[in-house]
Amino acid sequence: MKKLFSAVITKTGRRRNNQDNFMLGGKCAELVHDAFAYMCEGKTNSPFFAAVCDGMGGEAYGERASYEACVELAGVLDKLTKDFDANKKLICESILRANERLCDVMRKEETGRMGSTVSSVLIQGDTLFYTNLGDSRIYLLRDGTLTQITKDHTEGQSMVDAGVLTAEQLKTHPSRNKLNRHLGIFPEEMVLECAVYDDIKLRQGDKLLLCSDGVFGVFDNEAMASILSEKTSVEERAAKLVDTAYANGSKDNMTAMVIDIKNAMPTFFPVICSAAAVGLAVLLAFIIKEIGEDNGHTHPTPDTTPDPMEIISEPPVITEMPTAEPASSPASAAELTQSPDSNETDNNN
Repeated sequence: MKKLFSAVITKTGRRRNNQDNFMLGGKCAELVHDAFAYMCEGKTNSPFFAAVCDGMGGEAYGERASYEACVELAGVLDKLTKDFDANKKLICESILRANERLCDVMRKEETGRMGSTVSSVLIQGDTLFYTNLGDSRIYLLRDGTLTQITKDHTEGQSMVDAGVLTAEQLKTHPSRNKLNRHLGIFPEEMVLECAVYDDIKLRQGDKLLLCSDGVFGVFDNEAMASILSEKTSVEERAAKLVDTAYANGSKDNMTAMVIDIKNAMPTFFPVICSAAAVGLAVLLAFIIKEIGEDNGHTHPTPDTTPDPMEIISEPPVITEMPTAEPASSPASAAELTQSPDSNETDNNN
C-alpha cells in the first residue's frame, strides 16, 4: 500500500478563456474559469482516479467539451471497487461514455464541432493503470529520470512511428498538434478505443505528472524533471510548472497535476514503538534502583512508570486520510494570477 499526495493547477494564460479542465477527487473546475487549484491525499488501499482534459472547438465549445468529459469521468468514482481489473474496465467504459456525451451534445444542441483530449490514471495498491486519447501527456519521474509514458495521438506522431519524421523534426512540424484520436468522434467516423498500456508497479519516491500541451510544449525533460524533483509540496511544484510554462512563452491554456507516491507507515509500527518505549522505561528504572542499592542506599521513587498493558491495549491508530477540501476553489488572486488576454484565435487544443 502506498500513500499519495496530489495537486492540480490550471490557468488561462494568454488565451481568452480556459479550455482545460481536470477531475481530481471527484472535483472538476467550473465550466467557466480563469484559474483553479485543488489538492487531495489518501492511501492506495482505495482506488485513486484522476484525469486531465484539454478541450477543442474554439472559444465557443472547447471549454464545454473538456467540462462535459470531466463530469462524466467523475461519475465513475462511486462505482470503483477492490477489484482492480474490474475498475480498469469501468474507467475505459467511462471514457467512451464521455465520447458519447460530447457527440450527443453536438447532435442535440447543433453546436459546432467540439472535442477533448483525456489522460487518466488509476492507482490502487502498488499498481498504476493509465490511458489517454489525444496529446495530453502523463510522465513518470523515477530515480531522477523523467519518462513520457503515454503516446501522443497526432498526425505528426504517426509520421514518426512510420519513419517519415524524426522526433527532432516533429518538434517544429505543422502536424505535431493535429489530433487523429480524441473525445468527440462520431461512431460513423471511427470506432474509438481507449489507448491502454502495461500496468506499472509504483515505487517509493515515484512522481507522476499529467499535463496539457500548454505546459509540456515549452519545456524540455530536464527542466520538468528539475521542478518535479524539488523538495517542496505538490501544490508548489504544480504551480511552478504552470508559471514557468507561462514565463517560457506558452500561448495555450496550462494545466499540471502532480502526484507523489510514498510508502505508507504500517499500522503496527506505533504499537511496536510504544512497547519499546515502555520496555526502555522499565529497564532504566531497574538500573537506577540497582545503582542505589549498590551504594548502600535505597531511594524510593514514585511509581510513574506507565502500565505496559494500558499503552498496548490502546495503540495510536493511523487512519486513512480523507480527501482534503480545496485550498483554493477558485484560487485566490494571490496564489493564481490571471494571465493577460490576447487576441489570438483558438484553433487547436
